[in-house]
Amino acid sequence: MGRTKKTDVTPEVTDDRLNDLCLEWQTRLRLLDWAIVVRFVRGHELDPGTVGDCSPTMTLKRATIRIVTEGDYSGGNEEPYSVENILIHELIHLHVFPFYDPHDWNTPQGIAAEQAIDLIAGALVKAKRGQ
Repeated sequence: MGRTKKTDVTPEVTDDRLNDLCLEWQTRLRLLDWAIVVRFVRGHELDPGTVGDCSPTMTLKRATIRIVTEGDYSGGNEEPYSVENILIHELIHLHVFPFYDPHDWNTPQGIAAEQAIDLIAGALVKAKRGQ
């Protein structure tokens, strides 16, 4: 506790940079047919213990993604703050939502889906950076 978190994208990610990252990853993840609004929010606007969320309308291929601001990031797993990792995680949900009820994230199937999404998002960020 009290440990300083570092970002691994930029010290401060602007709204414009966030939108650029969203478009980049929509392209990479083949989600260009989706209308996605992405924005930063304060931690109290998200469910406890979360750093982002995705609210899709599957039939219309529209979604809103909210990402916690760096100042409100708590890093529950001692991971450094990464806007890109959080964004990719939330975008991957758009491919996975048809396979499980996102409101049941605390069921064994939901937990497995969240863990898989976390691992895939992290691997994609590392691959982009050549790690």
